[in-house]
Amino acid sequence: MTATANPVLERALAYLGRYGYRGGAPRPVEVDRDPAADWARLKSDFDAPVPAFDALADKSRDAAERYLALKHDADALLAACEAAHREILDDGIAVERTERYAVVRDAYEDKIEDFGAARAALAATLKIR
Repeated sequence: MTATANPVLERALAYLGRYGYRGGAPRPVEVDRDPAADWARLKSDFDAPVPAFDALADKSRDAAERYLALKHDADALLAACEAAHREILDDGIAVERTERYAVVRDAYEDKIEDFGAARAALAATLKIR
């Protein structure tokens, strides 16, 4: 596979950047996660100040851990979408490549819905929007 740029993904990431997304290009999800560092990056998703990860109450901490795990899962699926899309760009359209992309994209969309629900649940435990 060649390193063809993906202008669609690059435009999407640039658009998300206007709203504070700082993720950059998708990267493989690391096995060792640092919840406090992940939380520091994601706490700007909320309209009000939120406590540091270590200061979260048990119920909020559980909700935050779910939120962070879903973010990692979504990042991994986005990377898989990018890889499947790049394969189509590099190797040409074929039924199996297109179906592979569609399956991964659908899984990504489902994960984003789960992530949104987890954000709402977390905000409720923190009593913020």
